Amino acid sequence: MRFYKLLSLFVVSFSPVLHSITETAQKQILHLAAIGEVNEAISTYLSHSSSTKEHSIDILEQIGNKIIQMGFKTQEPETCLLSLFGANIARVPVDRKFLTRAFRSSNPLLQSAALQTLAMEEMDDTESILKEGVKSDFLMIRLETLFQLVHRHSKHAMGLVESLKNILHPQLHFFFPEFYALDGTDESINILKQMTHDPNLYVRVSSILAAIKYDRDVLLPVIRAVVTHPNPVEQEAAASAIGFFKDIQSKANLERLLKSNSPDVRLSASISLIKLGFYEAKSHVVDLAKQGHPFAITALGELGGGNDILVEHLKNPHHMTRYRAAHALLKQRDPRCLSTIIEILVTPTYDLNLVPFFSPARSFSSFESYF
Repeated sequence: MRFYKLLSLFVVSFSPVLHSITETAQKQILHLAAIGEVNEAISTYLSHSSSTKEHSIDILEQIGNKIIQMGFKTQEPETCLLSLFGANIARVPVDRKFLTRAFRSSNPLLQSAALQTLAMEEMDDTESILKEGVKSDFLMIRLETLFQLVHRHSKHAMGLVESLKNILHPQLHFFFPEFYALDGTDESINILKQMTHDPNLYVRVSSILAAIKYDRDVLLPVIRAVVTHPNPVEQEAAASAIGFFKDIQSKANLERLLKSNSPDVRLSASISLIKLGFYEAKSHVVDLAKQGHPFAITALGELGGGNDILVEHLKNPHHMTRYRAAHALLKQRDPRCLSTIIEILVTPTYDLNLVPFFSPARSFSSFESYF
């Protein structure tokens, strides 16, 4: 019933609003809503609207607003969550005390919803309420709150980032390079450079990926050095960064990586060479796709070419190889993929169970079956 009430806010009529409900009936309905008798208000409204065959959007809006405001005053997490979602969809101002209370609740879903609400706002007290999220018992809420504060260039944001980093185990420090790259100040960039030498491999890789994401080409000299490191995960990330920053000076290093034992490194080097204008490197991508490499098959959808090899993969006994090849051909607008695309569309979602998966350095992504 609560969900039905909330939906009442979103009843849409494309005809002009006709005030066929009598003024007395309107006052009665709105009075019932004002004193909290929402069920009775809705029943009365439905009774009048069914007899007049007309809807009053104004009355519906006022009832809906009352439902949302009542939801903000409850202690029931589900009702609070629905009220918050309804307020966001209807663009109704959210009570500030409620947002503070949501952050202090023990429900991570409610905390997350409050955080997303504040992320869309630009009000004077937004930052002060956001800082409540830094005190959350849930790490992901803390991290997302810090992201919002850094994104807003809050005065104390980087100090809060450092505080959280210092209390977490070093194995979790791979979350933090993004904050420094996003901040972009000289001090943060210096810390980001230091993190490319961190003992933890994934902190080093995360630092390179953050530099790519926020276009921090000041890290390019460091990345040139990383591409010569022996670890294939670092090589993959660094090769991808060189292509992103179009660093022609690193051409020789990329060509050396074409001989790597890691197919992901070879693919990263090949695509970066293509970005630098050396289109003959596409042959390496095609060769990897011929061998069934999932990320190479996916990459051909963007790069173009290799159509005949992709068509051959449509006969592959492994259904995921067929699906990736069909997806790549679809991006190239090759009609030979249609029978496989239809197969995907008519297969129930619970049988497909498609989920994203990534290369070791997360430079490439594709999809895989859950089973």
